[in-house]
Amino acid sequence: MMGWGHMGYGGWAFLLVLLLGILLLVGIAAGVAALVSPGRREPRDTQAHSQASPAEVELELRYARGEIDAASFVQQRAVLRHG
Repeated sequence: MMGWGHMGYGGWAFLLVLLLGILLLVGIAAGVAALVSPGRREPRDTQAHSQASPAEVELELRYARGEIDAASFVQQRAVLRHG
């Protein structure tokens, strides 16, 4: 019976392909798990909004709706933050 040292080129190629296949399956499983796992992914600015006062949130909404321009937004936000 032949040992591992006598497998020849074909045996090592088989092991390499088998190992790559296993790594590919593990990678796919990890990717699927990352996509379907709830939580853990929040927008980066969520923390900033949680610390913003209700007045700042309303100011941001007014800017987003186009009710005020950028200069007004910056000026009014500075007043809200620094009194």
